[in-house]
Amino acid sequence: MTTATHGPPLETRSVTTVTVSDLQKNTPLWYKLHVFIYDLRNYREIPEAQARLDSIVDASYMGLPYFEVDEVDVLKGIIVVSDDDDDDSTNTTLDSVIADT
Repeated sequence: MTTATHGPPLETRSVTTVTVSDLQKNTPLWYKLHVFIYDLRNYREIPEAQARLDSIVDASYMGLPYFEVDEVDVLKGIIVVSDDDDDDSTNTTLDSVIADT
């Protein structure tokens, strides 16, 4: 039995703090995130969304057809911090960030 690896272990991955504005400036990636979240939300209702999600081989669901390998590496290594948070310790989930836009 072989074990699939999905990048370096979490403790060795570099972590970059990215603001919501930083993500929004990367228009292609921002769009792909919206499509990905849309498909996750509509998995049962839309057969095309189910087919796209079922085609992903990565256990984290981060991969083709939604994201290229280099985009997955970026997404797995970021912490999303809202631009308007006064407290740096307040992290925002990507799902809630996208829902607010």
